[in-house]
Amino acid sequence: MPVRESLSRTRTSTEVERVKRSMIAVALGSAAVAAAARLASPWHRRWGATDEEIVAPLPGDELVEEPALQATRAVTIQAPPSAVWPWLVQLGADRGGFYSYDWLENLFRLGIHSADEIVPEWQRREPGELVYADAAGTGGWYVMEARPDEVLVLKMADVPEGRPMRRDEGLGWEFLWTFALRERPDGSTRLLVRERTAFTRPVGRALLAPLGPVSFVMTERMLRGMKARAEATATVPGTVRVAVEEGSMPAHLAVPTGDGPWPGVVVVHDALGMTTDLRRQAEWLAGHGYLALAPDLYHRGGRARCLFETVRALGEGEGRAFDDIEAARRALAERDDCTGRVGVIGFCMGGGYAMATAAKGSFDSASVNYGMVSDEVLEDLSRCCPVVASYGADDRSLQDAPARLDAGLAEAGVDHEVTVHLGAGHGFLNDHEPDDEPRWALFAGRFANTGYVPEAAEAARAQILAFFDRHLAQPAATP
Repeated sequence: MPVRESLSRTRTSTEVERVKRSMIAVALGSAAVAAAARLASPWHRRWGATDEEIVAPLPGDELVEEPALQATRAVTIQAPPSAVWPWLVQLGADRGGFYSYDWLENLFRLGIHSADEIVPEWQRREPGELVYADAAGTGGWYVMEARPDEVLVLKMADVPEGRPMRRDEGLGWEFLWTFALRERPDGSTRLLVRERTAFTRPVGRALLAPLGPVSFVMTERMLRGMKARAEATATVPGTVRVAVEEGSMPAHLAVPTGDGPWPGVVVVHDALGMTTDLRRQAEWLAGHGYLALAPDLYHRGGRARCLFETVRALGEGEGRAFDDIEAARRALAERDDCTGRVGVIGFCMGGGYAMATAAKGSFDSASVNYGMVSDEVLEDLSRCCPVVASYGADDRSLQDAPARLDAGLAEAGVDHEVTVHLGAGHGFLNDHEPDDEPRWALFAGRFANTGYVPEAAEAARAQILAFFDRHLAQPAATP
Protein backbone atom coordinates (compact mmCIF):
# COMPACT_ATOMS: atom_id res chain seq x y z
CA MET A 1 0.00 0.00 0.00
CA PRO A 2 1.50 3.39 -0.89
CA VAL A 3 2.44 5.87 1.83
CA ARG A 4 -0.33 8.42 2.42
CA GLU A 5 0.23 11.89 2.81
CA SER A 6 5.02 28.95 64.40
CA LEU A 7 7.98 30.22 66.40
CA SER A 8 8.45 33.73 67.90
CA ARG A 9 11.44 35.56 66.46
CA THR A 10 13.23 38.87 67.02
CA ARG A 11 15.32 40.48 64.34
CA THR A 12 18.73 41.89 65.24
CA SER A 13 20.51 44.57 63.24
CA THR A 14 23.06 41.95 62.14
CA GLU A 15 20.30 39.73 60.80
CA VAL A 16 18.71 42.65 58.97
CA GLU A 17 22.00 43.45 57.30
CA ARG A 18 22.47 39.80 56.35
CA VAL A 19 19.04 39.64 54.75
CA LYS A 20 19.67 42.86 52.84
CA ARG A 21 23.03 41.58 51.56
CA SER A 22 21.41 38.35 50.47
CA MET A 23 18.67 40.12 48.57
CA ILE A 24 21.12 42.45 46.88
CA ALA A 25 23.34 39.52 45.92
CA VAL A 26 20.43 37.67 44.37
CA ALA A 27 19.24 40.80 42.55
CA LEU A 28 22.67 41.56 41.09
CA GLY A 29 23.35 37.95 40.22
CA SER A 30 20.11 37.61 38.31
CA ALA A 31 20.17 40.94 36.49
CA ALA A 32 21.71 39.40 33.39
CA VAL A 33 19.18 36.59 33.43
CA ALA A 34 16.36 39.10 33.75
CA ALA A 35 17.54 41.04 30.73
CA ALA A 36 17.74 37.92 28.63
CA ALA A 37 14.34 36.67 29.79
CA ARG A 38 12.42 39.92 29.39
CA LEU A 39 10.90 38.91 26.09
CA ALA A 40 9.85 35.57 27.57
CA SER A 41 8.34 36.99 30.76
CA PRO A 42 4.73 36.33 29.75
CA TRP A 43 5.71 32.68 29.31
CA HIS A 44 7.55 32.25 32.60
CA ARG A 45 4.75 34.02 34.46
CA ARG A 46 2.17 31.54 33.19
CA TRP A 47 4.11 28.26 33.07
CA GLY A 48 1.76 25.28 33.09
CA ALA A 49 -1.41 27.38 33.46
CA THR A 50 -4.28 27.50 31.00
CA ASP A 51 -5.80 30.70 29.70
CA GLU A 52 -8.82 30.14 31.95
CA GLU A 53 -6.66 29.60 35.04
CA ILE A 54 -4.68 32.77 34.40
CA VAL A 55 -7.76 35.02 34.44
CA ALA A 56 -9.81 33.11 37.03
CA PRO A 57 -10.04 34.75 40.47
CA LEU A 58 -8.34 32.91 43.32
CA PRO A 59 -8.84 33.25 47.08
CA GLY A 60 -6.78 36.13 48.42
CA ASP A 61 -6.63 38.15 45.21
CA GLU A 62 -8.40 41.01 46.99
CA LEU A 63 -5.58 41.25 49.56
CA VAL A 64 -3.25 42.82 47.01
CA GLU A 65 -5.28 45.06 44.76
CA GLU A 66 -4.07 46.31 41.42
CA PRO A 67 -0.79 44.38 41.41
CA ALA A 68 2.04 45.60 39.24
CA LEU A 69 3.06 42.00 38.61
CA GLN A 70 1.11 38.76 38.65
CA ALA A 71 2.23 35.25 37.85
CA THR A 72 0.04 32.15 37.76
CA ARG A 73 1.72 28.77 37.38
CA ALA A 74 0.24 25.31 37.60
CA VAL A 75 0.93 21.60 37.59
CA THR A 76 -1.21 18.49 37.21
CA ILE A 77 -0.71 15.93 39.97
CA GLN A 78 -1.99 12.40 39.50
CA ALA A 79 -3.38 12.25 43.04
CA PRO A 80 -6.42 13.71 44.81
CA PRO A 81 -6.17 17.02 46.72
CA SER A 82 -6.19 15.09 50.00
CA ALA A 83 -2.86 13.55 48.98
CA VAL A 84 -1.35 16.88 47.90
CA TRP A 85 -2.35 19.00 50.92
CA PRO A 86 -0.07 17.18 53.42
CA TRP A 87 2.93 18.27 51.38
CA LEU A 88 1.64 21.80 50.79
CA VAL A 89 0.85 22.47 54.47
CA GLN A 90 4.45 21.54 55.37
CA LEU A 91 5.88 24.49 53.44
CA GLY A 92 8.34 26.60 55.41
CA ALA A 93 12.00 26.66 56.40
CA ASP A 94 10.93 25.60 59.91
CA ARG A 95 9.00 22.65 58.49
CA GLY A 96 9.40 20.71 55.27
CA GLY A 97 11.23 23.32 53.22
CA PHE A 98 10.07 24.33 49.77
CA TYR A 99 10.80 21.22 47.64
CA SER A 100 12.95 23.34 45.35
CA TYR A 101 16.68 23.77 44.86
CA ASP A 102 17.87 23.53 48.48
CA TRP A 103 21.50 23.92 47.46
CA LEU A 104 20.77 27.22 45.73
CA GLU A 105 18.74 28.58 48.64
CA ASN A 106 21.46 27.52 51.05
CA LEU A 107 24.12 29.42 49.13
CA PHE A 108 22.57 32.34 51.00
CA ARG A 109 22.62 30.41 54.30
CA LEU A 110 18.85 30.10 54.51
CA GLY A 111 19.09 26.69 56.19
CA ILE A 112 16.40 25.02 54.09
CA HIS A 113 16.04 21.25 53.88
CA SER A 114 13.14 19.83 51.88
CA ALA A 115 11.32 16.91 53.46
CA ASP A 116 10.74 13.61 51.69
CA GLU A 117 8.11 12.39 54.13
CA ILE A 118 4.86 13.64 55.62
CA VAL A 119 5.34 14.70 59.26
CA PRO A 120 2.17 14.49 61.42
CA GLU A 121 3.27 17.41 63.64
CA TRP A 122 3.33 19.68 60.59
CA GLN A 123 -0.17 18.98 59.32
CA ARG A 124 -1.94 22.10 60.62
CA ARG A 125 -1.77 25.71 59.55
CA GLU A 126 -3.93 28.42 61.11
CA PRO A 127 -4.53 32.03 60.03
CA GLY A 128 -2.15 34.25 61.96
CA GLU A 129 0.75 31.81 61.91
CA LEU A 130 4.05 32.59 60.23
CA VAL A 131 5.67 30.54 57.49
CA TYR A 132 9.39 31.21 57.71
CA ALA A 133 11.55 31.81 54.65
CA ASP A 134 14.82 30.92 56.43
CA ALA A 135 15.88 28.86 59.42
CA ALA A 136 16.85 31.98 61.41
CA GLY A 137 13.30 33.31 61.11
CA THR A 138 14.30 36.70 59.70
CA GLY A 139 11.72 36.67 56.92
CA GLY A 140 8.57 34.92 55.90
CA TRP A 141 4.86 35.05 55.24
CA TYR A 142 1.71 35.52 57.32
CA VAL A 143 -1.00 32.88 56.90
CA MET A 144 -4.13 34.68 55.72
CA GLU A 145 -6.22 31.62 54.92
CA ALA A 146 -5.77 27.86 55.23
CA ARG A 147 -8.45 25.42 54.14
CA PRO A 148 -7.32 21.78 54.02
CA ASP A 149 -7.39 20.23 50.55
CA GLU A 150 -8.41 23.58 49.05
CA VAL A 151 -6.25 26.66 49.56
CA LEU A 152 -3.31 28.22 51.40
CA VAL A 153 -2.95 32.01 51.19
CA LEU A 154 0.26 33.66 52.42
CA LYS A 155 1.14 37.37 52.57
CA MET A 156 4.61 38.78 53.07
CA ALA A 157 5.05 39.34 56.81
CA ASP A 158 6.63 41.83 59.15
CA VAL A 159 8.08 38.97 61.19
CA PRO A 160 9.04 40.91 64.39
CA GLU A 161 5.55 42.42 64.49
CA GLY A 162 3.90 39.13 63.56
CA ARG A 163 1.55 40.70 61.01
CA PRO A 164 1.17 41.14 57.25
CA MET A 165 3.38 43.72 55.61
CA ARG A 166 1.79 46.77 53.98
CA ARG A 167 2.99 48.10 50.68
CA ASP A 168 3.89 51.50 52.18
CA GLU A 169 6.38 49.93 54.59
CA GLY A 170 9.98 48.83 54.33
CA LEU A 171 11.31 48.82 50.78
CA GLY A 172 7.86 49.54 49.41
CA TRP A 173 6.32 46.37 48.14
CA GLU A 174 3.49 44.01 49.00
CA PHE A 175 3.50 40.33 48.06
CA LEU A 176 0.80 37.63 48.08
CA TRP A 177 1.38 33.91 47.55
CA THR A 178 -1.68 31.72 46.89
CA PHE A 179 -1.75 27.94 46.52
CA ALA A 180 -5.06 26.55 45.24
CA LEU A 181 -6.00 22.89 44.76
CA ARG A 182 -8.60 21.99 42.13
CA GLU A 183 -9.82 18.41 41.81
CA ARG A 184 -10.42 17.19 38.27
CA PRO A 185 -13.05 14.69 37.09
CA ASP A 186 -10.46 11.93 36.76
CA GLY A 187 -9.43 12.31 40.42
CA SER A 188 -6.20 14.18 39.70
CA THR A 189 -5.39 17.66 41.05
CA ARG A 190 -4.50 20.95 39.50
CA LEU A 191 -2.17 22.86 41.84
CA LEU A 192 -2.18 26.56 41.04
CA VAL A 193 0.37 28.99 42.48
CA ARG A 194 -0.25 32.70 42.10
CA GLU A 195 2.07 35.59 42.99
CA ARG A 196 0.69 39.14 43.20
CA THR A 197 3.15 41.99 43.79
CA ALA A 198 2.49 45.71 44.24
CA PHE A 199 5.04 48.54 44.62
CA THR A 200 4.97 52.04 46.09
CA ARG A 201 8.68 52.86 45.89
CA PRO A 202 11.11 52.58 42.98
CA VAL A 203 13.67 50.77 45.15
CA GLY A 204 11.22 47.91 45.67
CA ARG A 205 10.60 47.51 41.97
CA ALA A 206 14.32 47.78 41.21
CA LEU A 207 15.19 45.00 43.65
CA LEU A 208 12.40 42.63 42.69
CA ALA A 209 12.23 43.08 38.92
CA PRO A 210 15.35 40.97 38.22
CA LEU A 211 14.02 38.20 40.47
CA GLY A 212 11.19 37.25 38.12
CA PRO A 213 13.17 34.57 36.28
CA VAL A 214 14.61 33.32 39.58
CA SER A 215 11.10 33.06 41.00
CA PHE A 216 10.07 31.02 37.97
CA VAL A 217 12.97 28.59 38.26
CA MET A 218 12.40 28.04 41.99
CA THR A 219 8.61 27.79 41.65
CA GLU A 220 8.79 25.35 38.76
CA ARG A 221 11.09 23.12 40.80
CA MET A 222 8.79 23.42 43.83
CA LEU A 223 5.75 22.40 41.80
CA ARG A 224 7.59 19.44 40.31
CA GLY A 225 8.85 18.55 43.80
CA MET A 226 5.35 18.47 45.29
CA LYS A 227 4.05 16.58 42.27
CA ALA A 228 6.71 13.87 42.59
CA ARG A 229 6.20 13.49 46.35
CA ALA A 230 2.40 13.40 46.17
CA GLU A 231 2.32 10.93 43.30
CA ALA A 232 4.86 8.67 45.02
CA THR A 233 2.78 8.44 48.20
CA ALA A 234 -0.74 8.38 46.76
CA THR A 235 -2.69 5.69 45.00
CA VAL A 236 -3.20 7.09 41.51
CA PRO A 237 -6.57 6.12 39.97
CA GLY A 238 -6.07 3.33 37.46
CA THR A 239 -2.68 2.24 38.77
CA VAL A 240 -2.08 -1.52 38.89
CA ARG A 241 0.99 -3.70 39.39
CA VAL A 242 2.20 -6.08 36.71
CA ALA A 243 4.40 -9.02 37.64
CA VAL A 244 7.93 -8.87 36.22
CA GLU A 245 10.95 -11.06 36.89
CA GLU A 246 12.36 -8.98 39.77
CA GLY A 247 9.05 -8.00 41.39
CA SER A 248 6.30 -5.84 39.95
CA MET A 249 5.93 -2.91 37.60
CA PRO A 250 3.43 -0.02 37.90
CA ALA A 251 1.08 0.49 34.99
CA HIS A 252 -2.07 2.41 34.16
CA LEU A 253 -5.09 0.25 33.38
CA ALA A 254 -8.08 1.69 31.53
CA VAL A 255 -11.18 -0.51 31.39
CA PRO A 256 -14.12 0.04 29.01
CA THR A 257 -17.61 0.50 30.41
CA GLY A 258 -20.16 -2.26 29.98
CA ASP A 259 -19.64 -5.98 29.81
CA GLY A 260 -16.51 -7.62 28.47
CA PRO A 261 -14.55 -9.37 27.35
CA TRP A 262 -12.64 -6.87 25.25
CA PRO A 263 -9.52 -7.01 23.11
CA GLY A 264 -6.43 -5.59 24.83
CA VAL A 265 -3.85 -2.98 23.83
CA VAL A 266 -0.46 -2.36 25.45
CA VAL A 267 0.28 1.39 25.34
CA VAL A 268 4.02 2.16 25.19
CA HIS A 269 5.14 5.61 26.29
CA ASP A 270 7.50 8.04 24.62
CA ALA A 271 10.77 9.26 26.13
CA LEU A 272 8.93 11.26 28.81
CA GLY A 273 7.64 8.11 30.51
CA MET A 274 4.45 7.79 32.53
CA THR A 275 2.67 11.09 31.92
CA THR A 276 -0.83 12.52 31.96
CA ASP A 277 -0.89 12.20 28.19
CA LEU A 278 -0.06 8.48 28.34
CA ARG A 279 -2.97 7.88 30.71
CA ARG A 280 -5.23 9.82 28.36
CA GLN A 281 -4.15 7.65 25.44
CA ALA A 282 -5.12 4.55 27.43
CA GLU A 283 -8.46 6.09 28.44
CA TRP A 284 -9.14 7.01 24.79
CA LEU A 285 -8.72 3.39 23.76
CA ALA A 286 -10.91 2.20 26.65
CA GLY A 287 -13.58 4.62 25.50
CA HIS A 288 -13.66 2.71 22.22
CA GLY A 289 -13.87 -0.78 23.67
CA TYR A 290 -10.25 -1.74 24.25
CA LEU A 291 -8.76 -2.91 27.54
CA ALA A 292 -5.67 -0.69 27.65
CA LEU A 293 -2.58 -1.19 29.81
CA ALA A 294 0.25 1.39 29.85
CA PRO A 295 3.39 0.07 31.61
CA ASP A 296 5.99 2.36 33.17
CA LEU A 297 9.22 1.28 31.52
CA TYR A 298 11.17 3.58 33.86
CA HIS A 299 9.96 1.89 37.04
CA ARG A 300 13.44 0.71 38.04
CA GLY A 301 14.84 4.19 38.63
CA GLY A 302 12.86 6.99 37.02
CA ARG A 303 13.33 8.79 33.73
CA ALA A 304 16.74 10.31 34.47
CA ARG A 305 18.29 6.91 35.22
CA CYS A 306 16.39 4.70 32.80
CA LEU A 307 16.04 6.73 29.61
CA PHE A 308 19.47 5.89 28.20
CA GLU A 309 19.16 2.20 28.99
CA THR A 310 15.68 2.03 27.45
CA VAL A 311 16.78 3.75 24.24
CA ARG A 312 19.84 1.49 24.03
CA ALA A 313 17.73 -1.63 24.44
CA LEU A 314 15.55 -0.48 21.56
CA GLY A 315 18.59 -0.16 19.34
CA GLU A 316 19.87 -3.58 20.35
CA GLY A 317 16.51 -5.28 19.99
CA GLU A 318 16.61 -6.84 23.43
CA GLY A 319 16.64 -5.82 27.10
CA ARG A 320 14.44 -5.30 30.12
CA ALA A 321 12.07 -2.90 28.34
CA PHE A 322 11.15 -5.66 25.89
CA ASP A 323 10.60 -7.98 28.85
CA ASP A 324 8.34 -5.39 30.49
CA ILE A 325 6.23 -4.97 27.36
CA GLU A 326 5.86 -8.73 27.06
CA ALA A 327 4.83 -8.88 30.74
CA ALA A 328 2.16 -6.26 30.05
CA ARG A 329 0.92 -8.22 27.03
CA ARG A 330 0.75 -11.41 29.04
CA ALA A 331 -1.07 -9.65 31.93
CA LEU A 332 -3.76 -8.46 29.54
CA ALA A 333 -4.15 -11.77 27.71
CA GLU A 334 -4.59 -13.66 30.98
CA ARG A 335 -7.37 -11.42 32.29
CA ASP A 336 -10.88 -12.85 32.33
CA ASP A 337 -12.20 -9.64 30.74
CA CYS A 338 -9.84 -9.88 27.77
CA THR A 339 -10.63 -11.81 24.60
CA GLY A 340 -7.03 -12.95 24.33
CA ARG A 341 -6.29 -10.78 21.30
CA VAL A 342 -3.80 -8.05 22.21
CA GLY A 343 -2.36 -5.22 20.16
CA VAL A 344 0.34 -2.65 20.88
CA ILE A 345 0.49 1.09 20.30
CA GLY A 346 3.50 3.32 20.87
CA PHE A 347 4.59 6.91 20.43
CA CYS A 348 8.06 8.18 19.48
CA MET A 349 10.41 5.84 21.40
CA GLY A 350 7.33 3.78 22.18
CA GLY A 351 6.55 3.72 18.46
CA GLY A 352 9.93 2.13 17.88
CA TYR A 353 9.14 -0.48 20.50
CA ALA A 354 5.72 -1.09 18.95
CA MET A 355 7.34 -1.84 15.60
CA ALA A 356 10.11 -3.99 17.10
CA THR A 357 7.67 -6.11 19.11
CA ALA A 358 5.31 -6.35 16.15
CA ALA A 359 8.15 -7.85 14.12
CA LYS A 360 8.76 -10.45 16.84
CA GLY A 361 5.22 -11.77 16.33
CA SER A 362 4.12 -11.17 19.93
CA PHE A 363 1.05 -9.08 19.14
CA ASP A 364 -2.02 -9.37 16.94
CA SER A 365 -1.81 -5.80 15.60
CA ALA A 366 0.41 -2.76 16.06
CA SER A 367 0.08 1.01 15.82
CA VAL A 368 3.44 2.66 15.18
CA ASN A 369 3.39 6.41 15.68
CA TYR A 370 6.49 8.32 14.52
CA GLY A 371 8.62 5.39 15.63
CA MET A 372 12.19 4.69 14.60
CA VAL A 373 12.54 1.92 12.05
CA SER A 374 15.86 0.07 12.20
CA ASP A 375 17.39 -1.97 9.40
CA GLU A 376 17.56 -4.95 11.76
CA VAL A 377 13.80 -4.91 12.23
CA LEU A 378 13.14 -4.60 8.52
CA GLU A 379 15.44 -7.52 7.74
CA ASP A 380 12.99 -10.08 9.12
CA LEU A 381 9.28 -9.32 9.05
CA SER A 382 8.19 -12.91 8.49
CA ARG A 383 6.38 -13.05 11.84
CA CYS A 384 5.16 -9.45 11.81
CA CYS A 385 1.56 -8.69 12.71
CA PRO A 386 -0.57 -6.15 10.79
CA VAL A 387 0.76 -2.60 11.23
CA VAL A 388 -0.83 0.85 11.02
CA ALA A 389 1.74 3.65 11.12
CA SER A 390 1.44 7.42 11.37
CA TYR A 391 4.15 10.01 10.71
CA GLY A 392 4.26 13.79 10.35
CA ALA A 393 5.29 15.28 7.04
CA ASP A 394 7.20 18.02 8.88
CA ASP A 395 9.03 15.65 11.23
CA ARG A 396 12.69 16.46 10.53
CA SER A 397 13.95 13.49 12.56
CA LEU A 398 12.23 10.73 10.57
CA GLN A 399 12.09 11.91 6.99
CA ASP A 400 12.77 8.55 5.35
CA ALA A 401 11.12 6.27 7.93
CA PRO A 402 7.61 6.12 6.39
CA ALA A 403 8.83 5.10 2.93
CA ARG A 404 11.28 2.52 4.31
CA LEU A 405 8.64 1.00 6.57
CA ASP A 406 6.03 0.90 3.83
CA ALA A 407 8.41 -0.79 1.41
CA GLY A 408 9.57 -3.33 3.97
CA LEU A 409 6.08 -4.32 5.02
CA ALA A 410 4.91 -4.55 1.42
CA GLU A 411 7.81 -6.78 0.46
CA ALA A 412 7.05 -9.08 3.43
CA GLY A 413 3.37 -9.22 2.52
CA VAL A 414 2.26 -7.73 5.83
CA ASP A 415 -1.17 -6.09 5.94
CA HIS A 416 -0.37 -2.47 6.68
CA GLU A 417 -1.27 1.19 6.33
CA VAL A 418 1.41 3.88 6.50
CA THR A 419 0.22 7.47 6.45
CA VAL A 420 2.17 10.73 6.42
CA HIS A 421 0.05 13.56 7.82
CA LEU A 422 0.49 16.97 6.20
CA GLY A 423 0.98 19.93 8.53
CA ALA A 424 2.19 17.71 11.36
CA GLY A 425 5.64 17.18 12.83
CA HIS A 426 6.90 14.79 15.47
CA GLY A 427 4.67 13.94 18.44
CA PHE A 428 1.49 15.27 16.87
CA LEU A 429 -0.68 12.75 18.76
CA ASN A 430 0.75 13.64 22.19
CA ASP A 431 -0.80 16.59 24.02
CA HIS A 432 1.61 16.76 26.95
CA GLU A 433 1.05 18.90 30.04
CA PRO A 434 3.81 21.56 30.28
CA ASP A 435 4.92 20.20 33.66
CA ASP A 436 5.55 16.80 32.09
CA GLU A 437 8.06 18.20 29.61
CA PRO A 438 11.61 18.77 30.90
CA ARG A 439 13.74 21.45 29.30
CA TRP A 440 15.80 18.95 27.30
CA ALA A 441 12.63 17.66 25.67
CA LEU A 442 11.58 21.17 24.68
CA PHE A 443 15.01 21.78 23.16
CA ALA A 444 15.02 18.49 21.26
CA GLY A 445 11.46 19.12 20.15
CA ARG A 446 12.52 22.20 18.23
CA PHE A 447 14.79 20.09 16.04
CA ALA A 448 12.10 17.52 15.29
CA ASN A 449 9.33 20.12 14.96
CA THR A 450 7.44 18.48 17.83
CA GLY A 451 3.95 19.49 18.87
CA TYR A 452 0.35 18.38 19.18
CA VAL A 453 -1.72 18.92 16.04
CA PRO A 454 -5.44 18.33 16.73
CA GLU A 455 -6.54 17.86 13.12
CA ALA A 456 -3.82 15.33 12.31
CA ALA A 457 -4.34 13.59 15.65
CA GLU A 458 -8.05 13.17 14.97
CA ALA A 459 -7.39 11.70 11.54
CA ALA A 460 -4.72 9.32 12.85
CA ARG A 461 -6.89 8.13 15.74
CA ALA A 462 -9.76 7.36 13.39
CA GLN A 463 -7.44 5.31 11.21
CA ILE A 464 -5.93 3.47 14.18
CA LEU A 465 -9.34 2.55 15.58
CA ALA A 466 -10.58 1.30 12.21
CA PHE A 467 -7.44 -0.81 11.80
CA PHE A 468 -7.66 -2.24 15.32
CA ASP A 469 -11.35 -2.98 14.83
CA ARG A 470 -10.45 -5.15 11.84
CA HIS A 471 -7.57 -7.00 13.44
CA LEU A 472 -8.35 -7.09 17.17
CA ALA A 473 -12.11 -6.83 17.62
CA GLN A 474 -12.69 -10.48 16.79
CA PRO A 475 -12.36 -13.76 18.70
CA ALA A 476 -8.92 -15.29 19.10
CA ALA A 477 -8.17 -17.92 16.52
CA THR A 478 -8.61 -21.52 17.66
CA PRO A 479 -5.26 -23.40 17.67
